[in-house]
Amino acid sequence: MLEHLNVIGQFQKLKKNETLKGSAIEKYKAARVSRLRELYTLYEPLLEKRCTYEHPNDARYNCYSMFPADENAVNSPFDLPDFESQMPDVDDFK
Repeated sequence: MLEHLNVIGQFQKLKKNETLKGSAIEKYKAARVSRLRELYTLYEPLLEKRCTYEHPNDARYNCYSMFPADENAVNSPFDLPDFESQMPDVDDFK
C-alpha cells in the first residue's frame, strides 16, 4: 500500500553503475520537497473548529481542535491516486 512512498527502495532498484551520487540525491530530495509544498498548497483542506472536550461546569475549560470539514475529500497529496506520477522522476537526476 505504501510502496510508492519508499524513496530508498527506488534508489536500491537502480543498477550498480546508475546509482545517484551525493549531490544528485540532495537535488532529488529538494525537488520532491518543493513539489510537495506545491501540492500541499493546492490540496489544503478546509478546516472547522470542533469541541473535543466539553467541561461539565465551566465552558472556559472546553478543548477545541481543527478538523477537515470533509473527511472524505483529498486532504493530503499522499492520498492522490497518481501521487508518484506528480513527483519528480529519479531518472532525471542521474
